[in-house]
Amino acid sequence: MLYSRELGPLAADVDDNGNVDDTDACVAGCKDAACGDGFVGPGELCDDGNQADDDMCTNACTSPNCGDGTLQMAQGEECDDGNLLDTDACLSTCLKATCGDSSVQAGVEECDDGNADEADMCTAGCKQPTCSDDAKNGMETDVDCGGGCEKCGLGAACVVNGDCGKGLCIANSCALAKSCKQILEVAPTSKDGNYTIDPDGPGPIGSLVAHCEMNTDACGYTWVRYDEPTLLNDQNAYAARCAASGMEVIVTRTKPHAQAFYDWNLSQNANLVNVFPKVNGASGINNWQGICQGAPCSFWMTDTANGDVGCTNFEPNGDNNTASRIYLRQAGCGLQGNWNDGNNTVQVQGWVICSPNDC
Repeated sequence: MLYSRELGPLAADVDDNGNVDDTDACVAGCKDAACGDGFVGPGELCDDGNQADDDMCTNACTSPNCGDGTLQMAQGEECDDGNLLDTDACLSTCLKATCGDSSVQAGVEECDDGNADEADMCTAGCKQPTCSDDAKNGMETDVDCGGGCEKCGLGAACVVNGDCGKGLCIANSCALAKSCKQILEVAPTSKDGNYTIDPDGPGPIGSLVAHCEMNTDACGYTWVRYDEPTLLNDQNAYAARCAASGMEVIVTRTKPHAQAFYDWNLSQNANLVNVFPKVNGASGINNWQGICQGAPCSFWMTDTANGDVGCTNFEPNGDNNTASRIYLRQAGCGLQGNWNDGNNTVQVQGWVICSPNDC
């Protein structure tokens, strides 16, 4: 008869736990489980059996994580300073802090709004905008002007009239108005007085000072008086003087307009107005027409029903042609004046009233 007998463990194998499970405290070879043995043991998330700290399993047998203080470039980390602060050189996303990342790096950046827009409250260089940084930013309407900075010069961009040091904000650009009417349109609270205008805008005609009648007819009438002894008996010379300033000989559009002008011109009518007969030999001012900016326009010279503006005798009496304006014969006769229609003639000489006649 054969007998068998099970032998007990050898003395050297006293720590053997009697299984082949390498995930417990005793691994193959009857050794204590340890990080780096290649077996994922108790308390370990991974164990790749190497001492490389930048792969998929760290030397502490944990999965690599941003913020663990170990740089894992293979995981897309640019840095890892072991904290979750976004104000130092390494962000909580383990990317290096840069201007434009929406996090303000302490001691390096003044601001960081995450964009490269120079026109907002943080520049593309992560600096707060100033009024002397040679860039249009912040609340500025142009480079270092407008908004809360100094006033802008002519030609600079603007949003409101207050952005401009000279002129007004017209079509979002600081400019001189072409007429008093335009001033009133852009700045409705403007008062009567003298203003600098530029009748042809960017054209060759320079700026000039005009009197603006803002209250009458709510229009903004423009008047410029030129006193020049060389203006004698030729109406064309008077018209040419006005044209050289980008304007025409004045037309008094309404009775309030005529009254306001009369008062401003020291109780004196204009010596010449841009009013012409509709046909040669037209008698009575009712058969005449104003010309404003090259087109027929209404005018006022009298309230008399028969159109008499002669004061001392009936005028215009018909000795006229369509090329010549009516002119002031002599001073006097109050607001209506004393007018004549003797063709290309000027009786009260040496000055002219010009206007764009744009009301």
